[in-house]
Amino acid sequence: MVPDSCIQCHGSVRTRGKANDLDTDHWLDRVTPQYGLHEARFQQEEFTALVGSPHGVLYDGRKDQSTEKFRAAFDVIQTLNSEITNQNRRVGAVNNFQLGAVRRWLELHEPNNFGSQHMPPYQRGYSNLPWKADDENHRKLLYFLNRYYYRCHSSVRYNVFDREAVVSRKPGIRERILNFDDSAFWMPQDRIFPGLKVNATTGEAEATSDLAEFLGLLEPLQPE
Repeated sequence: MVPDSCIQCHGSVRTRGKANDLDTDHWLDRVTPQYGLHEARFQQEEFTALVGSPHGVLYDGRKDQSTEKFRAAFDVIQTLNSEITNQNRRVGAVNNFQLGAVRRWLELHEPNNFGSQHMPPYQRGYSNLPWKADDENHRKLLYFLNRYYYRCHSSVRYNVFDREAVVSRKPGIRERILNFDDSAFWMPQDRIFPGLKVNATTGEAEATSDLAEFLGLLEPLQPE
């Protein structure tokens, strides 16, 4: 059922279909934000109300991440991500960012590394140009990227934890995010980024508040 459903959009050819990793860290980000930033606004996410649920993000593992029940549920995710790694490796695509992403997840969550512990976004960078964990501007930029762009853009075109990929797409990100005209090109695709306004005089899109801050953080990002 799942392969047949996913293949409609993401595969086309069964033997060449790449799979996205099951990113437990991102799931937890959306419920319990941990961006290493002290301002309360960086603790905002869409699903923080789920903290009050009797169930954990990994439903079968419950909420106490120190229990054997949680570790057993997490082991299932590790097994699935190992299989996803094998699938993506066999594809052998040139821009196989899905392989890089799942390898990074497995590396971080090896039993002799961080195991089932949640890893915050600033520690999840990978590729030739990882994000700097000690750079506050990088942490802030990751907040916006992880919250607004991860679901679609890190699944289809590139991964936001690959800083090199983000740098290469800066002009396109700005163009798409300020586009009111065609919803097919909106970024993010399911909402208007907070701070996107229409100038009452010119009728053109302009960036204010959160969006202005995001673009201000994005602009100086350079390859090193």
